[in-house]
Amino acid sequence: MKPQYTLKDIKLKVDEPTFARAVTLYEAGAVGPISQGIKGYAATVRGTELYQVWLSPKDVYLADCNCYVGQNDTLCKHMVALALAVLADNDGPFETEDLQQNNTVEGSGKVGVLSVDETAVYRKEISTIITKYIRGYDGPSRTWFTYQSRLEEGCNRLADVVRRLPICAASADLMITMLLRLDTKLSSGGVDDSDGTVGGFIERCVIILAAQARQDEGYIAVFRKRLPTSHTCFDWELPLMELVNSADRRDVTEL
Repeated sequence: MKPQYTLKDIKLKVDEPTFARAVTLYEAGAVGPISQGIKGYAATVRGTELYQVWLSPKDVYLADCNCYVGQNDTLCKHMVALALAVLADNDGPFETEDLQQNNTVEGSGKVGVLSVDETAVYRKEISTIITKYIRGYDGPSRTWFTYQSRLEEGCNRLADVVRRLPICAASADLMITMLLRLDTKLSSGGVDDSDGTVGGFIERCVIILAAQARQDEGYIAVFRKRLPTSHTCFDWELPLMELVNSADRRDVTEL
């Protein structure tokens, strides 16, 4: 029975401390023999005590562990360690660099260009991620932790896109479109961002856009055209509008 998720899927679903602790368990041989049933994998994982862990082959979120974190419907290090062991059994042992994770929201640092076709591919990827993961919530309290995990995965996947975008005006336009959609989700889409996951992602993207605008003058033109005139949820547009205003004042002075 082959799992339907990849190592990258796991990295995007879990925060960095949990992933690092899971890697430690996996590399220490804490995952016992894996048994396979019709519905998934099961194993004992040795932590502060022995934990019984079950994992679906369809989705890492479909898992269970009798530790405190697992019982709160949150991906725990024991579940992730089992997922790593399952992938290694199916695809072979990992290289050292395979088990390094980076969900940091940062720019590529590379100046480049995007063709029309490349821009369309990125636009579709961003739209798909937002539609699938950044969704409204009206469920029972017992599923709230799972919901927050989905929001975090969505932001991790968007961060992965941002890290791949070259510094160019087309990238600025893509990111502004992304931020506007996220803002709409927060203001009228019913998204419960109590943990500040989406808001923090937006804030980091604004910092990246401001930094990249100093490397590519085309960003200012994009800001001038695309930034909203009304206030956003966190007034995230204000630092970028200030860059536009500064550029306009500089142009007037030079005249």
